[in-house]
Parts: sequence; structure tokens; C-alpha cells
Amino acid sequence: MANEVVADVFCTLLEVSIHTILYMRQVYPVHIFAKSRVYNITTLTSRHPELTDYIANVVASIREWIIKGKVKAVVVVLFNECHQPVERFVFDLDISLLPRGDSSEGEMEAQLRALLLKLNMCDALLTDKAGPLTFGVHVMAHKDGGETAAEAAEEAELEAFPWVVADDDQVSMNTLSDSLSTNATVQSQPSLDLRHAQAASDVGSASVQQAATKVLCHPLKTISTSLFTLNLYVEEQPAHVARA
Repeated sequence: MANEVVADVFCTLLEVSIHTILYMRQVYPVHIFAKSRVYNITTLTSRHPELTDYIANVVASIREWIIKGKVKAVVVVLFNECHQPVERFVFDLDISLLPRGDSSEGEMEAQLRALLLKLNMCDALLTDKAGPLTFGVHVMAHKDGGETAAEAAEEAELEAFPWVVADDDQVSMNTLSDSLSTNATVQSQPSLDLRHAQAASDVGSASVQQAATKVLCHPLKTISTSLFTLNLYVEEQPAHVARA
């Protein structure tokens, strides 16, 4: 039951966040987005039915993985025209196994609102895109009894929205979040014409250490509730230097 509550709360935030990232980073034309209100703040969400349905299906699939306790992190990845990852928005999720005290609905909404506001403002930290971008959604999954990424992907193929194992060059930026991942990553990725391919991953218990690299990591917000802790940060490739 607790995992279902976490899944509902997190996936509502995630769905809004994906729309926000796509608008903010101009992955799609701004005219396909319209104003809406979530957590009592104004956000921009896609009104293109194929893109909207695609995002909803991705999030619904992730919800089932959270309920099963498989999700370590969800990463929204932006790719350049050479299909190399240039930005990663990392939602690092820690579901509490022990009570951390009570969080009222109002307190939790306030924290989620603060996180979404930080996401809305992070565009100032990032460089303007160089050429067209596409996006993908990666899920970093906990290892479960030695289950491999291929086995996880095979299991997911039985679900309504299947996932496949991501290639290493679609995942690695040699940065903080890479230390979380040992084998692979779960990915769902549409092209600009809204067609999509997908992928999946396992995450081990590797220590989290900043790699010796020029890749930039921008911490945005950490929230802690009675049910989960969520850490949001953004990574950029070396070619992307923050604006002064």
C-alpha cells in the first residue's frame, strides 16, 4: 500500500516534470504547450495528443515498477542530433522502509511545489541547445535477487508498455549518476515525429562519488517526506557551460 501511495505521488510529479523539461529546453515547438495548474502553480504541458499519451504511458509503466520496488532513479535524457546524451535530469528516489514521522498532505504538496519551481528555474543554469534535441526516459532499477537487465526487460515485455536494455553510449556521461548504475538503464525514447523505441537497466549498490570529469552537475532540490526522499539534479556535457 505504501509503495502505491509513493507511486501515485511521484508519478504525478514526474509527468508534470517531463512536460516542463520538454517545454523549457525547447525539445518541441512552444506552441504545442498550454498552461495548466499543478500544486497551485502554473506549468506548461503538451496539448499534442500523441506526445501527451506517450508521456502518460511511460509514467504509467514506471508506476508499476515503483509499486514492485524496482526503481532507484528516473532520468529524463536529452540527446543531440548525433544521438549523444547532452543533458540528464535525474530524479533519485529513495523509498523509506521505516517510518520517518508523518507528513501532512499540505506539507507534502508544499515540498513538491518547491521542487517543481526549482525545475522551472533551472533553465538559467543550462546553456542554450546547439541544434535539435530529442529525449528519452531512463529508469535505473534495483537489482532483485541477481536479476539481470535482460531478464528485467524480458519481464517488462509482458506488460502493456515494454522496455528494452539501453546501450551504454545512450546512458554514460561519466558523472555522478553513472556511479549508481552497474549494468544498464531502462529507457523509453520517442523521435521528433513521436514514434518511439525503448530500453531497461539494473542498478547495484555502488557508492556515489563524483567522477574526475568536466561534466557539470547542478543540484536542484532534495525533499524528504514520511514515505520517500527525492533528490533532483541536472547533468550537462562538457561542451555545455553554464551561462554567466
